[in-house]
Amino acid sequence: MADESSPGPAGAPVRRGSWRWGVGALGTAAVVASVAVVPQLLSGAGRTSAWDRCPARFSFLGRTHLPTRPGAAARLVPGEPGSAVICRYQRRMGGGLREAPARLVGSHPLPDVRSYAERADRLPNVGSGSIGCLYVGDPLADLVLFSYGDGRVQGLSVDESCKLVMNGRRTARADQGFVGLVDALVPSPAPPTPGLRPMTTTPAPAPKRTPLTRARLKAIGCVPSADRPIPVRPDPARAAATNRVWHRIETWLRAHAPATYATLGPPADPRRIAAVQSRLGVRFPDDVVVSLLRHDGVRQGDRAAFEVPLMYRPLSLARIESTWRMLCGIVRDMGDPSGTWWSGRLVPVGEDGTGVTLVADPAHGDRVGVADDEQGLIFDSREGWPSYLALLQATATSLESGRPVRDSHPRVDGSGALDWDFRPPRS
Repeated sequence: MADESSPGPAGAPVRRGSWRWGVGALGTAAVVASVAVVPQLLSGAGRTSAWDRCPARFSFLGRTHLPTRPGAAARLVPGEPGSAVICRYQRRMGGGLREAPARLVGSHPLPDVRSYAERADRLPNVGSGSIGCLYVGDPLADLVLFSYGDGRVQGLSVDESCKLVMNGRRTARADQGFVGLVDALVPSPAPPTPGLRPMTTTPAPAPKRTPLTRARLKAIGCVPSADRPIPVRPDPARAAATNRVWHRIETWLRAHAPATYATLGPPADPRRIAAVQSRLGVRFPDDVVVSLLRHDGVRQGDRAAFEVPLMYRPLSLARIESTWRMLCGIVRDMGDPSGTWWSGRLVPVGEDGTGVTLVADPAHGDRVGVADDEQGLIFDSREGWPSYLALLQATATSLESGRPVRDSHPRVDGSGALDWDFRPPRS
């Protein structure tokens, strides 16, 4: 990964400093050969590091790390950077759900930083969800690192094959003219020298995958067994506690972040909740049910949409069902019965836009963690919570006090939108 790589000798200097990290991940969908699903939005939080030049290797799929400044949800290049460097990489597409880290093949200072940033900000946004891309051979990709006077850095990932530009919180569609700006400064790797016999290799065949049988899918919870609606009867005490914490969150948002408050969805119909539980064969935790009865998710396509740390947007009932089916479909098509990164007995409750899903686990005391195709199921003290209610309580307390939740600090921008600024403690 980028934060584990040493600087490359060809890298141009980049201002050293600390910053908030955005995390991107491979969108959750089956991948065959060099057909991949690209994340629509890169967001989240990761580790910090000090970059003073282009890293020698960088991962554009998997858990991609981009340094991200506050304001990145509104603009691809927020603020006024003082300088920038272009890092050009050659990717190594091997098929499957993973890609080998790309190799640095060149770098160059960006001459007209302001003009490039303004042009990037005019690119049209890409909506939420995932899109597929066909990669031919070992394509090129670019990482543009913008440096600011306060020592922070904003990263911009430019996928030349898909014509996508991503900054850790936002994704835009580029045209060939925008991509060509980098091509004019950093040439592609030189072809083999005439007269020399090129070295040839036989590509490794893509691994053969056999879709799971119905019996094996049932064993990991992806074949529902319920044949009638599962009634919605949350425990009264749990319901009261969940309603209280939502009242605290709503009160704070209404007063301090009205743009985000406006993205909270209307109540879900309890009959629909019962029907979806039946179709998935999973009884939702009481705090999830009560949350849906209060707000059926948030407006996913709105940059001001409400998020809980670490930048997960609550899912609507429809998105819970579609995400559950999508993840079970991936497990089925990939022939992976291990259950190490997804089980049909889990309930998707949030997403960070990168393919990482916030999940509740009714089979283990309603705990909350993340399902990540790269890292697996994580319920540790960094990513997990005892319950969805505990996560909401931590969110409400952070909003009211201004204190961080696991190094994520609440802040409101000039438009009245809530954001979480990841600032790890200084060592």
